[in-house]
Amino acid sequence: MIPAKVDIIRHIPPEVTIWADTGFQGIEKQHPNAQIPKKGTRKRPLSPEQKQENKIISGIRITVEHAIAGETVK
Repeated sequence: MIPAKVDIIRHIPPEVTIWADTGFQGIEKQHPNAQIPKKGTRKRPLSPEQKQENKIISGIRITVEHAIAGETVK
């Protein structure tokens, strides 16, 4: 059985930053140090600052994703 996201998150210490994708909406309520990209809408597009922040978050996440992929391919 695969544990629920909430069960996994509660075991991560608060001093550890979670760099998540938008599939983890609401994670900020469960972990004080979570970083996820902001979502824009047609009525409320992202500001340039929010877009820049999303690029930083995505840049960190892709590095981790590539490292995980490299380990699983070996």
